[in-house]
Amino acid sequence: MHSCSNAMTTSTATNPGVCHGLGDKVEGPLLSLLLAMTGRVAGCDDLTGPGVPTLRSRCGPN
Repeated sequence: MHSCSNAMTTSTATNPGVCHGLGDKVEGPLLSLLLAMTGRVAGCDDLTGPGVPTLRSRCGPN
């Protein structure tokens, strides 16, 4: 498991070693991270970490 970060959150995929960003950590399956980072709130349901509220606040009402 690797982690990196974007400006507001650190996203860590728990299945492949993928990471992106700078900030509070967000962990979960790659698909859930991609959904959440593209604005789909359903992706946040599988994520954990202190950056989840920040990421969820950027998602639309879908």
